[in-house]
Amino acid sequence: MGLAVNGTYYAVPSALQQFIADGWTISDQMPYFLRPMVGEDYYEIRTDWSLSQDGQGILPGGSIIRLLEKDGVLLEVMITNLAQDQEAEPYQKIENGTVTSITVFYDNTRTSIQLNGKELNSITPEILLEDYPTEEGWTHAPNDYCAYPEFGVSTDYLVMYDSGSESRSVEIYFDLDNIASKVQVVNKPEVKN
Repeated sequence: MGLAVNGTYYAVPSALQQFIADGWTISDQMPYFLRPMVGEDYYEIRTDWSLSQDGQGILPGGSIIRLLEKDGVLLEVMITNLAQDQEAEPYQKIENGTVTSITVFYDNTRTSIQLNGKELNSITPEILLEDYPTEEGWTHAPNDYCAYPEFGVSTDYLVMYDSGSESRSVEIYFDLDNIASKVQVVNKPEVKN
């Protein structure tokens, strides 16, 4: 699981340290890639939901949302502490966390976003059915938002796979012209005891 942004492939999950070594920094900006029907209060709560009291780490089994920034490009990521034993380690420093989700959309700083080697704006629901076959356990759940043009989204197309021990999904947002313009890739492995 993963995607390529401007020619660089980012696997999901990956150690946040890999992004930092590649020149990404954690932005001070509030995450803002809002979903249809989800308000800003979602981000106010989820951004620091599992943050330690001193704000330096992530509680075991928890996740936080942050923006990573590099050369004006922003990626919204979910950073997860995959350890679950709070007695052995009360929290994990944010920079030692694991990126289990990446969200990115086309804007003036991104010339290319690729999923499975295909340019995002060329992906259709039919391609998603081919790339994520239902006979292999993938579930397809498209949501039609055409009645709500104020969201700027015609379809929110979610493809999910859940084995019980891990959860993977790809969510693609099609704009009002039915062109894929935003993608979220999630691959959260089992939390370690």
